Amino acid sequence: MPNPSTNPSRSPRSLLTLAAAGVLLAGFAFITWARPSPADAEPYHAAVVQAANQLPLNVAGWEGRDVPVPDAAVDLLQPNVIVARRFVDPDTGQAVDFLLVHSKDARSMAGHYPPICYPQNGYTAESDQPQTWSFQGQPVTGTAYTFLIGAGKNQARFHVANLLLLPDGTVAQTMAEMRRAAADPAWRHFGAGQVQLLTSDDLTPDERDALIEKFLDANAPVIQAILSPAPQPAAAG
Repeated sequence: MPNPSTNPSRSPRSLLTLAAAGVLLAGFAFITWARPSPADAEPYHAAVVQAANQLPLNVAGWEGRDVPVPDAAVDLLQPNVIVARRFVDPDTGQAVDFLLVHSKDARSMAGHYPPICYPQNGYTAESDQPQTWSFQGQPVTGTAYTFLIGAGKNQARFHVANLLLLPDGTVAQTMAEMRRAAADPAWRHFGAGQVQLLTSDDLTPDERDALIEKFLDANAPVIQAILSPAPQPAAAG
């Protein structure tokens, strides 16, 4: 009669090894099953589109009109939503350029955010720094960029407020953060969004911040739709 202690099929060590392997395989199968698929993200993308369709053409008296988006930018961003508008104060003639874009793949944003796209269009970067604004009564931190265009007496200074919006409810300040979101299996299919507000140097810093906050609040539904935490799989806890 075989000795159980020397029978590999019945040794405690072999049984423990098999049990551990079974647990690992089951865990791997569960994690793989629990990760969102592109189809899981479609209701989220549809909600962002629906909110974008309600964006206002008038913000506190500033009158807006749609402006064309270059084909190259559309090809690069592959947007789920893209809105580009110029708003003008009829009393002063001052203008604000508003851009909102949401892409199903966050990696699409890498080539089209201020440090890249403005220099490519003839602007010279002067400064960038984290900036906190009020959004719906809560602080939100993005990045404030300053660019120069032209030369000599024709040189003009412009300011860009930039928010990189992630579907986990956070606002990124760098493209490195955006790339990490794009690489995360739990979020990669939900993409990312971006808001840019371009203003001239005619405003004081306080006036500029107040105007930015006014436009952020006016477009809150779509910003919140992008930031709204998407449904998470059970495994992500």
